[in-house]
Amino acid sequence: MQMVGSLQNYDMTRVLPFKAYFFELLVFLLITSMPAFDFGHHIPLKINMFYVPSPSEVGDSVLLRCDYELGNEALYALKFYKNMIEFFRYAPEDHPSIMIFLTPGVNVDLSKSGNSSVYLRNLTLESSGNYTCEVSSGPPYFSFKQITKQLKVEDSRHHIPLEIKMLHIPSPAVVGDSILLRCDYDLGDETLYNVKFYKDLEEFYIYYTKRIPSMLVFPQPGVNVDLSKSGNSSVYLRNLTLESAGSYTCEVTSDAPSFFFDIITKQLEVVVPPSEGPVLTEENSDYKIGENVSIRCHSGKSKPAPDLKWYINDQPVISHLHNKETIVHPDQLESSSLALSFRLMSDEIQNGKVTVKCVATVKHISAETSIEITASGFKLSAFH
Repeated sequence: MQMVGSLQNYDMTRVLPFKAYFFELLVFLLITSMPAFDFGHHIPLKINMFYVPSPSEVGDSVLLRCDYELGNEALYALKFYKNMIEFFRYAPEDHPSIMIFLTPGVNVDLSKSGNSSVYLRNLTLESSGNYTCEVSSGPPYFSFKQITKQLKVEDSRHHIPLEIKMLHIPSPAVVGDSILLRCDYDLGDETLYNVKFYKDLEEFYIYYTKRIPSMLVFPQPGVNVDLSKSGNSSVYLRNLTLESAGSYTCEVTSDAPSFFFDIITKQLEVVVPPSEGPVLTEENSDYKIGENVSIRCHSGKSKPAPDLKWYINDQPVISHLHNKETIVHPDQLESSSLALSFRLMSDEIQNGKVTVKCVATVKHISAETSIEITASGFKLSAFH
């Protein structure tokens, strides 16, 4: 059985012209549907100028204008960046065509911004930075150009800056004492953000004006904060130990937009004073005029080791001193000893006696012991 219309009996010379016609029609439709680009003479996208009015003043409003030529390309997007962070985009094919991304110090006025510029209102010091304009084209080139310029915002008004006047530290302090560290500051034209205290560069106390809780404490050896007696300019330390000694820093920071800060550092010394007067020991108990008097002074334990001074009839002795020693005890407290030797002369006897005194001093704290050498037999008697 033979099928009608079989390809075996069909004249192929009648099909080929139809195929050629169909192919030419397809090519024609493809060409006519494409945009009219002159690939032989391409005029590229370029940025001619990026206008940034710098320096500007705090409170000013400025227009950042990016002048560019598309050539025979089509605009895809115009973007603006501050310090490499995008804050404005114009894309004509998007809906909406303008988008804003929140960035500190950048306040965009949409009504005055468009396809080549962005309008910034009410500049602050935080508005300063590097601003970039980026222009990109669509298909088929997908090219882009960038240009960056710096915007500097100044405040030429009479500005009174934040300043720390003094950090009061009652030093030296004694082990077991409680003290107030007070940071006196003047905010000037600023408003307070926080106050911080550090010991040896480690933060241990912070006061915030706008947070709850307003005070925070960070544990640190030797630092025992009493929050009930601390505040926005001071911190109260209870029950000092030798570990409490160190460098203390006060840092004061102002609030936005400036966030200025000032710091000051002072040293706190913590001492253990001698618990009693020095002990005086002599080689002999009886002296005659012309004989050598030898007496040794031994301080009590303290931290640091006491400074020893000798006096004869309340006059400081500079010479005749020897055998100075410092002893470190197992509890890490220290003591000192110093010997005095002099020839007993008649002109040193006042009212029938010579008074010899040893004074042990740790910082401003002192303890003393005296010995009287009397003319009648030159009997030695000690008193504190």
